[in-house]
Amino acid sequence: MPGGFPNQLAPIHERDPRSPPVTRAPREPHTTLSSSSPLSVHALNREETATTEHRRGDRMAGERESHAKSSSRKSAAAEGPSTRVEFSAEEQLPASCVAMCPEGERAERERKRRLHRLELLPGSERERLPRADPARAVKEYSRPAAGKHRPRASELRPPAVLLRTVDYLIDGVLCPADEASARSTPFAEAYEFTFDRLRAVRQDAVVQRAGGPHIVLVLEKSVRVMVYATYRLCEETLARFEPTITDCHLQECFSWLLRNYSSERCHNEGDFQALHILYNMGSFKAMHYALQRPPEIRNSQVMRLALDINRCYLEGNFVRFFRLVRHLPFLHSCAAHRHFRFVRQQALRTYSHGHSVRNCRYPLARLSELLGLDSAGEARSLCQHCGILVGEDGCIAFQKTAMKAPVDLPKSARCVALVDSKREEWTLREILHGLQHQEEDAV
Repeated sequence: MPGGFPNQLAPIHERDPRSPPVTRAPREPHTTLSSSSPLSVHALNREETATTEHRRGDRMAGERESHAKSSSRKSAAAEGPSTRVEFSAEEQLPASCVAMCPEGERAERERKRRLHRLELLPGSERERLPRADPARAVKEYSRPAAGKHRPRASELRPPAVLLRTVDYLIDGVLCPADEASARSTPFAEAYEFTFDRLRAVRQDAVVQRAGGPHIVLVLEKSVRVMVYATYRLCEETLARFEPTITDCHLQECFSWLLRNYSSERCHNEGDFQALHILYNMGSFKAMHYALQRPPEIRNSQVMRLALDINRCYLEGNFVRFFRLVRHLPFLHSCAAHRHFRFVRQQALRTYSHGHSVRNCRYPLARLSELLGLDSAGEARSLCQHCGILVGEDGCIAFQKTAMKAPVDLPKSARCVALVDSKREEWTLREILHGLQHQEEDAV
């Protein structure tokens, strides 16, 4: 019999539970059974333990099931008829709100003083109940909760209005034409407002199960905004910018956008596939998905460059990594920037082993150039933070013992040489709308 058990010791589910238990002959106290015997002591003990646990588990599962059924009957009787509204996954909800913020929500937020200062009607700031500017008020994100009513058509914005809302958030909030408004609103505050309103935009799209070209544009612009903000606010404190939350929502946008690319072909797919690879550098899943795309997407210039950079990252070839990063466009450099700190740390660990010679001195300026740092002073600060000795003559004395323990490097700072210098004459508005890549493709 399989498993080394005799017929009289078959598993419990093969015996009739009403049959009397099988009796075994008593063993002699000093008899030793070999490990190859089918009736070894260990096998019998395991069988008895498994049988006991099986019966105990069945009894506890039955008690839990009966208790759950009883509790559900009591709660249903106490609450009365259910008020929850359910609809099928294939049903598409109508949307008829043509404003960026539904009128009902705008009135409620005015009454409860929940308007953001970027939504106030000019001149009403000092009133007891400041009024909302219909041209500036944007629907805020509302967390789904149990018992909420089914969204009405007047509360949902159709895809064209969602796209217009995203355009306003870029043109009127993040990149205002009025210089006074731009100076009075820090980018961190403008992004916090924009991030919440973009969540509401995606929520409307999910609720009404919207798709098509308008939603693709909404997702593309949302990805650009979050990728740029991740770089622009990398030096801010956690109180002003939380990168983990932005990363979570950015990954969701990437996933949603790539699913749309699978169903319909878009001319921007190569750029966003490359962004996805660079932002998730080292991810085999992202690389595998990109390699399955059609040849015209996979063989685009920016895709080939992103795949080469990802390969260097996996191989630990930091010299070629930073050499290739210099050829990336501005927004793609923002996506790759989050990995610079790790690559530089691995490079210093490699140098600490490869150049650990008593009389060997490595030029600080050369290290700064190879690691894509902006100055030799920044390279000196990085080495000292890792416990690597830097002489007054500007040379480094590497030692194997310098980086044996894991080093917690400081937060990544903005990089002029590898990122900011590529912005050139492009305005932020043109970058977030994707006009930079459109002109480069035309050229």
